[in-house]
Amino acid sequence: MPWTEMKQLMTAEFCPIEEVQRMEHKLWSLKIKEYNILAYNQRFNELALMCPRMIKPERVKVDAYIRGLSGNIKGEVTSSKPANPSEAENVEAAIATERARHANVVNDARGYGPVRGQDAALAARECTFAVFIKCDPTAFLWY
Repeated sequence: MPWTEMKQLMTAEFCPIEEVQRMEHKLWSLKIKEYNILAYNQRFNELALMCPRMIKPERVKVDAYIRGLSGNIKGEVTSSKPANPSEAENVEAAIATERARHANVVNDARGYGPVRGQDAALAARECTFAVFIKCDPTAFLWY
C-alpha cells in the first residue's frame, strides 16, 4: 500500500471530521506573518498534508500557497508562474532575501542597525514531522 494512501486512511479513521474542517479553515485563511518564510512554509506544508482534498491538483496547491503571501510579494511570485509549490517557495525566498539585503544596505548607509528580524540569517530547513511524512528530499536542501 502506498504511503499517501496509508496517510489518507489514517486521517479518515482517526481524525474527526470537525478537526479536518478546522484545519481546512486554517489552511484557507493562512497568511504570512512578518515575512517569516520558514514558519509560513512549514505551517502551509503541515496543513496541506492534513487537508489533501483542498489542494488535490498541483495548481490549486500553488494558488493556495500564493494566496497567503503578502501583497507585494504575491504579485512577484504570481508573475513568475510557478508550476509547483516548491518553485513558489524558491521564488518567495529569493525575493525576501533580496529585500532583507536591500533593507540592511539602506540601514547601514543611514548608520542604523538592522531592523527587527533582519539580524537573523535564513536558517536551513529543519527536519519536521510534516516534511518527513511528505518525504520531499528537496525540502532539506538550502536554496
